[in-house]
Amino acid sequence: MAIAEISIVPVGTKDPSYGGFVEAAVEACASAGVRRQVGALSTLLEGDVDAILACARRMHQAVIAAGADRVVTHLALEERIDDPVAP
Repeated sequence: MAIAEISIVPVGTKDPSYGGFVEAAVEACASAGVRRQVGALSTLLEGDVDAILACARRMHQAVIAAGADRVVTHLALEERIDDPVAP
C-alpha cells in the first residue's frame, strides 16, 4: 500500500483559474483503482504504487489535453512495506 500527494500546475493558459484543469486531472483517474482526496493545493492518492504512478501520468497528460501549454507536476510518494495494514 502506498500514499502520494500530487500537485499539478498548468502554465501558459488563457484563464487564471485552475478549476477546469484540476477537474480534468481528477477525472483522468476515475477508474484507476486509486482512492483520491482532492484538497485546496494538492490531491492525495492511495493504492498500489504502480496504480498511483499510472494515475499521476494520466493526470499530467489530462492537463495538457485540457489546453495547458506547459505543466509542472510535483509528486511525493510513500510506500510502507513493513506493515501491510498501515497506509
